[in-house]
Amino acid sequence: MDLRNVYSRTDHSKEDRVSFFSTIDEELDLEEIFNENDFSKLLASKGVNLTKMIEEGDIAFFASKSITTSELDTIHDNQDEIESNLGDPNLKELANMQKDTIEEVIAPYLSDPSEVAESIIEEASIWSRELYE
Repeated sequence: MDLRNVYSRTDHSKEDRVSFFSTIDEELDLEEIFNENDFSKLLASKGVNLTKMIEEGDIAFFASKSITTSELDTIHDNQDEIESNLGDPNLKELANMQKDTIEEVIAPYLSDPSEVAESIIEEASIWSRELYE
């Protein structure tokens, strides 16, 4: 495999990327190399607290189930703006938010904002029940 045209996502802005270049995760099937246990160890070693991320209403986490990888990248790129436009909701607030409100905010970034808004509320509701009830 020729990796000369592979770059990090942080090396270039999306607009500056050359079409024949790709990221390492686009070239390799990382799930074959880096299994779930390895991932959990890495998160723990970096001090990532998934519970905290969920409780803080991480919009990308809740949307990830219902969007494509490309759309998830877009959500990550615009996450601060999206969450700010939603009023920086925590988990409980996100679970109780109106679908129309979420849909309106995420519409510029996704192909099917209605379905994704519904999925975000559903995921947030599930996590809220699991963590707080």
